[in-house]
Amino acid sequence: MSQNDPSEESSTITSKDTTHILRLAVALHILQHNLTGAMENRLTPTPTEITEETLKQAMVLYNAVSQQKALFVQSVQAFEKEVSNLRIKSVMSFRERVFKAVCKAKSPCVSIRYLQQHLKGSLSQNIRIELEHLERLGFGKLKALKTRQGKKDFFMKIHPNCIDEEIGEHQKMLTNAAISIENYRTNFNDDSTIGADVKGFLMQNHPQSEMIEFLW
Repeated sequence: MSQNDPSEESSTITSKDTTHILRLAVALHILQHNLTGAMENRLTPTPTEITEETLKQAMVLYNAVSQQKALFVQSVQAFEKEVSNLRIKSVMSFRERVFKAVCKAKSPCVSIRYLQQHLKGSLSQNIRIELEHLERLGFGKLKALKTRQGKKDFFMKIHPNCIDEEIGEHQKMLTNAAISIENYRTNFNDDSTIGADVKGFLMQNHPQSEMIEFLW
């Protein structure tokens, strides 16, 4: 028996596939009749009987499609198995990135210019929007410092001792950003990056100025 013998293919067909094979045979029968008529430039009514040859063609075609389907399902299952073993790295939103940069800044305040440098490609107006959001949550205060070089916007961070004592669940915000209160406190108390003018600005304008006085 040859490899292309339809009877060999039919040996793999089960009774549950009969309906599908018959439907496919009808479709092939109609298609072949109309194609032949179009090529010979004659249109005649479609015969009501399907030839044995067409039925065998339907069986061969159905078996081939079934095999391709099985291969496709097998490939999908293998792919799903590989994907399930992958660890997809979560990507922080812009709001989360701004908050984390604020918390990690070493000083009781952080400038919009500083955040722009650490959030590459970010517009100052977009950063301002997020800082105003933090201000509404009670996590600090946004205020401008006038210098000889012009106006400089600073966000004065909430004192670590006031976490969760004002508006908002500040401790939860730090936890979501993977920042401990101890790390936040260490960064807040570090004044190595600010000058005397900024320190004076903080003493006059920080919401908890009496709590940061001891730093200097």
